Amino acid sequence: MTEKTDDIRSIMNIENKYGLILFRMGLSHLVDVGHRNLGDEEIEEGVRQIMAQGEKEKAGGKISVMTPEFRCEILRCSAEIAKFSIWTLFAYIKEHIVVGTESEAENHDPGTCPACGNDVEYGTAR
Repeated sequence: MTEKTDDIRSIMNIENKYGLILFRMGLSHLVDVGHRNLGDEEIEEGVRQIMAQGEKEKAGGKISVMTPEFRCEILRCSAEIAKFSIWTLFAYIKEHIVVGTESEAENHDPGTCPACGNDVEYGTAR
């Protein structure tokens, strides 16, 4: 059995333990915590912290996989996404986010939208 299968089974056990209503409320609360922590002030403070950490890393000769600017864009993207209701986000994920096996992920062309097949350019701000 794979780790992913074990994780899915563990999540199902949690759902069975608490029942569907409490499980959904738990999911909602988990996402809501992020929603509440993505206000304008928190975003700007997060950007300041990320950029300061990036300067420290640069001064120390550390090379990060993601630039501070890229991490800031992730934070800003999260803030924009947080403007939608949690259940709208879950519905969007269900319909438009491809979640597959490792082999499917390996074969995915990162320049193609998995939902519509159009060409995309990731990492660019609009």
